[in-house]
Amino acid sequence: MSTWQPTVMHMTNGDGGVYCRERSRVWPERFMDDRVARTLPRCPACLEELSRRKTLRVSHREQAHVNTEKQKQHRLEKKQQVESNSPLFLVDYINKLSKSG
Repeated sequence: MSTWQPTVMHMTNGDGGVYCRERSRVWPERFMDDRVARTLPRCPACLEELSRRKTLRVSHREQAHVNTEKQKQHRLEKKQQVESNSPLFLVDYINKLSKSG
């Protein structure tokens, strides 16, 4: 009778599964020892999927940063437009003079 033996070490994704989505199997008793299990190579499909997810996370963060910068620039431009289009009252003129010097 042939007993299945693991050939690679899969990486869990935190949801109870593994990154490569291979079905879970019960390991033979001898592979349950951590020293033996760590001699197995890591699953290339799990490593590839993990790398892809990390890349997606970084690109989403970079895009969020770009969007934030665009929003700040847009708010600044709007504020400058409002300031340039609004009339200057004597009180505003005196306040500007006192701030500048």
